[in-house]
Amino acid sequence: MKKYIVGLKRNLVLFTVHIAYSNFYIAHLKMHKALLNFYNGYLNMQNAHLNLHIAYSNFYIVHLKMHEALSDFYNGYLNVQDAHLNLHNAYSNFYIVHLKMHKAFLNFYNAYLNVQDAHLNLHIAHLKMYKALSNI
Repeated sequence: MKKYIVGLKRNLVLFTVHIAYSNFYIAHLKMHKALLNFYNGYLNMQNAHLNLHIAYSNFYIVHLKMHEALSDFYNGYLNVQDAHLNLHNAYSNFYIVHLKMHKAFLNFYNAYLNVQDAHLNLHIAHLKMYKALSNI
């Protein structure tokens, strides 16, 4: 009977050791699970950090495209201003040519009046010559 009790005690000790080992192994696995959760959290943080860099890069690309669009708009505005200035220059040139045409016409008309005046003076001289001849 003593042998039986010693065997029972031995089995009880072995069973207790088995339970302790099982508890240790469960705790060990839980530690691995916690470590994996920690590492998963770390990877999620790295992913979020990478997404932050990507979002910033996308923002910066959009920001640069906005500057490009603003530059294109301003370039277009300057082109419109340039065309407007060219329009004023063309109008000024047209008006200068128009005034030169009037000046040329006035010079022509002045020359015509000078011819008429000379023609009239010719007739007057002719009449004076006849008058002088008639007094002889």
